Amino acid sequence: MDGDVRAASLTLRLLGDGGRDGPGLAELVEGQIAVDQAVRLLSLSDGEALSFLPAGAPSATPGRVLRGSGVGQAFQALREGYELVIVDCPTLLAVADVPSLSTLADGLLLVVRRGTAFDQLDEVRRRLELLPAPLVGYVFTRTHDGGATPYGPDPTPRRRTGGRRRGASSSTLSAAPAVGEARTNGDGRAEHTPLTPPLSQSEQGAEPR
Repeated sequence: MDGDVRAASLTLRLLGDGGRDGPGLAELVEGQIAVDQAVRLLSLSDGEALSFLPAGAPSATPGRVLRGSGVGQAFQALREGYELVIVDCPTLLAVADVPSLSTLADGLLLVVRRGTAFDQLDEVRRRLELLPAPLVGYVFTRTHDGGATPYGPDPTPRRRTGGRRRGASSSTLSAAPAVGEARTNGDGRAEHTPLTPPLSQSEQGAEPR
């Protein structure tokens, strides 16, 4: 589900430039359509299909779309129709949509891009502490293993310091909920991280939403 009614980047990626022409989350929240009218079925390479709810038509007041009473009803309808709902949200630091959506979520999965400034990660940690939904995991993107790629040698030179792997200097974001260990490359940007928060026995086996 594309929960970014502003940029709708996931909708545009999956459906193309005309992806916002059809109905989606915005219309579902406003009560104009039912869930089965908003969800698209996308064919996958293995013959399976993925149910996808696009963002919907652009709104002059996108912030209100996710703060109205209809958003709770829309999420309840999705819960009743699907075993697992994953919501692609806007960036946490840019707009206030994530706090609104987090009140309806069972858990948060944080996506961190390689090279993100460490002070931004620290601010993310601070804001995550204020959200009602627990942090259940991370996805660290735009990474590479420093070796050859299918298209030739890695153009990024590997840097070693004192015989340790790159990203040896580290800082720990120690706060509850645990945000794990973030490593920097010496200039205050995220370089590598295990990104695995500890889970209690009751949380183990739970699927992130």
